[in-house]
Amino acid sequence: MVGSIANLNISYDKLMESFSEKSPSIAKVNVIANEDTIKALASFMEELTSGLLRLSHKRIQLNAMQQRINAIQKLIDQATDEQDRMLALMKEYNLVGSSDRRRWEIIQQNYEFERKRLEEFSEKNQGFI
Repeated sequence: MVGSIANLNISYDKLMESFSEKSPSIAKVNVIANEDTIKALASFMEELTSGLLRLSHKRIQLNAMQQRINAIQKLIDQATDEQDRMLALMKEYNLVGSSDRRRWEIIQQNYEFERKRLEEFSEKNQGFI
């Protein structure tokens, strides 16, 4: 469980299952063990629980960061798709031989807008890497 806590593809509940499954066994040790063993086990459980809490806190931070990265990547994908669409409109405009200057300017402005968005989102994404 401790080794997998950084794997964000595994849900936190799934990680905790292995810990929960061992609880009855640990409780049985308290019934049959001598005093030194019980003290050692209590100390171990205290350290383990403390460590898990610290790691869980870090995992929450990692999960939030991953969600931000995913959101930015979605915006990058949308901007890329829109930029590609504007590029296709530019090609079509040139192939048809259109002379509608206003349409060309709007297509260019949209293309430039998406290019700037892509640059901005890419810079944000670089901050996480």
